Amino acid sequence: MWEMVEVKVPGFWIFIKGDQSIHIARTEGCTLFVRGPGAERKRHEFADEDALQLFQISIAEQLAERGWALFGVNRDRRVGERRAQRRDTPDRRGVISTSGSP
Repeated sequence: MWEMVEVKVPGFWIFIKGDQSIHIARTEGCTLFVRGPGAERKRHEFADEDALQLFQISIAEQLAERGWALFGVNRDRRVGERRAQRRDTPDRRGVISTSGSP
């Protein structure tokens, strides 16, 4: 029997302005890391998800007002570890189509 294992991939946002960047990364729980510009580093701890989200929105708005542009986003999309899911065939690439098309 296969067990479903949940894997948390941190979400992150990248803001750019000229040749500088700011990386904002979420980890499991209610911690937010801000790296940049330059060597600046900050760690923010929050009591709950709502407080974290309010801060995240606020910092994004402040950066936009100061001329920073959102360059990239990676949200936590994975629900479970795909390799832990049971398959009907031993090799997913070995499935043969019966529809007549390749």
